[in-house]
Amino acid sequence: MRATAPIDGDLASTWAGRASELAFDDWAGLAAWLDGDPGRNAAFERAMAAIARFDAAVADSMGAGTLEEPPATPRPVARARYGIRLRPGIVIAAAAGVGVLATALAVSHRPTDVAQSQVVAAADARARSVRLADGTRVDLACGAAIRVYGSRRRADLLRGRAVFTVRHDDAAPFRVSVGGRDVVDVGTIFEVERARGGTTVSVAEGRVIVDPRHDALTLDAGYQAEMADRGPMLRRRILPDSVGQWRRDRLTFAGARLERVTADLSAALGMPVAIDPSIADRRFTGTLVPSALRARPQDLGALLDVRVIREEAGWRLRAE
Repeated sequence: MRATAPIDGDLASTWAGRASELAFDDWAGLAAWLDGDPGRNAAFERAMAAIARFDAAVADSMGAGTLEEPPATPRPVARARYGIRLRPGIVIAAAAGVGVLATALAVSHRPTDVAQSQVVAAADARARSVRLADGTRVDLACGAAIRVYGSRRRADLLRGRAVFTVRHDDAAPFRVSVGGRDVVDVGTIFEVERARGGTTVSVAEGRVIVDPRHDALTLDAGYQAEMADRGPMLRRRILPDSVGQWRRDRLTFAGARLERVTADLSAALGMPVAIDPSIADRRFTGTLVPSALRARPQDLGALLDVRVIREEAGWRLRAE
């Protein structure tokens, strides 16, 4: 039996770094390297996972920074040998002797991008709005965070949910990267949410294209796409006025799952509203006024036919 040579972690990181560059085109070489040893794919995935943890730590450590006060010292890049920073979101699959290569969209940054970028976050109990250099307005729900890149028309949604009101430009579409996919503006107002291993995109006005390099799903106003990290992409109709409605003191739903109702209510109240999985798929049609429910959670229970339990951090909805 042939002995397997030790996997060079530096070489796995090198390939991951090169493959994250926009100009990278040596996919055949990468496939050949992966085919050369059964352990290389796992080594590559470990390198990407390490960078995912690094990005999460950066977002948390920078907290609620402001656009007007960029960090004094840019965060260090990973793999200084190549002067780039690895990003999660690229998936490599190799078949022995065949070199099958499948990639999800990889978000890549040049050194200048990293130096000019900064994380902007909303406090856990308060939403905030920021205006980017190109005039785009971003409304961040409580606890949400984005990374912005100076005057470039792009942002990364790191966690939570945000509504983008974009100044449309056919020559330079605005791009939001989230969960290994891109959302490209072809219209005006849309919401992106990152939670529980999946992404939701909802359009209030105009049109967006989700994952243009792969699925290229077009969403017009009044449509929503739900995408699990490992699963199909689902599209459904929604009320355009429901997009980003957590910014207002009036939440309207038409046959919405209770899991979606609690997510909007949590964002509007600025505190966690959890729901037991056994009732998450129940449907609700009606209107909720968060300011009125804050002092009287029992009214929410009556409206949704559930029991509202007060917990230390917030509320939990359970079956009656």
